Amino acid sequence: MTAPLLEMHRIVTAFPGVRAFDGVDLVVRPGEVHCLLGQNGAGTSTLITVLAGAHQPDAGTITGRGEQVSLSDPQAAMSLGIATIYQELDWSPASRPRTTSSRAGMGPASASPGPTW
Repeated sequence: MTAPLLEMHRIVTAFPGVRAFDGVDLVVRPGEVHCLLGQNGAGTSTLITVLAGAHQPDAGTITGRGEQVSLSDPQAAMSLGIATIYQELDWSPASRPRTTSSRAGMGPASASPGPTW
């Protein structure tokens, strides 16, 4: 079996009055495709923001290629080759309305994507 490129173990995130998720695990190996589905409020968007470095988990570990990493901000995630395309039109105060697919080429991430996971 191929070694994982990315692992999230026992990730916990809570907000005042609600626990978004409690002990989530995710393992991604080369060539795999994953789909994250859930009803509104299930924590799927929160998990993606943790993976993208936009939100810090309250507990748990994240490893990239076997080494523990800190995804302290979106730039840290992008330096590891993790890119996120958000579906919301208001993801940035400076954003103009665009389709999700048109955002893929915006900003410095497209010019320098970092290592390929």
